[in-house]
Amino acid sequence: MSASIYHWSTRSGGLLAWILPVVLCIRITQVQIPQSVVLGKAVTLECKYDPEGQDIYAVKWYKDSFEFYHFLPKSRQQKGKYNATGLDVVLERSSDSEVTVRVSSDRAAGTYKCEVSGEGPEFWTSFAERNVSVVTLPDRQPEIWGHQHVYRPGDNISVNCTSPNARPAVHINWFVNGEQVSRDNIHHWRTPSSDRLVTSTGNLRMTVRQHHFKAGIMQLMCVASLDDVYWKSVHVDLPQWGEQARGARSNGLFANGFPQKSSGMGHFAW
Repeated sequence: MSASIYHWSTRSGGLLAWILPVVLCIRITQVQIPQSVVLGKAVTLECKYDPEGQDIYAVKWYKDSFEFYHFLPKSRQQKGKYNATGLDVVLERSSDSEVTVRVSSDRAAGTYKCEVSGEGPEFWTSFAERNVSVVTLPDRQPEIWGHQHVYRPGDNISVNCTSPNARPAVHINWFVNGEQVSRDNIHHWRTPSSDRLVTSTGNLRMTVRQHHFKAGIMQLMCVASLDDVYWKSVHVDLPQWGEQARGARSNGLFANGFPQKSSGMGHFAW
């Protein structure tokens, strides 16, 4: 996670700031603030610190300079939350080093900051912050369409892969037998859909060569991805016209004389 970390003291009413760690002050040691969060999902933000022997006064979280959660170690009621646009704090899953929020709208996007401060008179304070965007995942897996049932060397391919209803637009890549296709062979277009969502299509165009067939099969795979939170693949196995295709069909690679489709597992990572 790439976040900016700062340290300062408010002793004697002054303001001192450093980019590098400061000796004998509270030190933030680990921060987990994702670049993107998923609409409708819960996410845990982490902020671990070393007090360097000081008493901690408060750990606070902000969105766009507005406090939405705090932890006060010496208070009778240690945890507190405040209304924040686009997110809801899950208090029972929050502590001094992490806070869990549910993303309720795309207005949850903004700058998130963790701030750790010590007791007076110095009130040493460190904070880390990062800009966060909100994404809406596609409501269905990508679909490959527009291909022929069989191909032979010299044929021209024009096949599409569509991933529906996301925001921002999903990025589509093509692979032939596991090797990524050059961007020069892919034409992208995007179609607005309901609720400001976007449907993305990647059109693959290439000339089929003999080396594209492995044991009479050419595999086309489409991968749809969105930032670091969504990845899903789907592929189709297409036979070569002729003896190799008939041999592949007899080995059960095709159902009812047509190539079989399969999809890869999507995954989410924060």
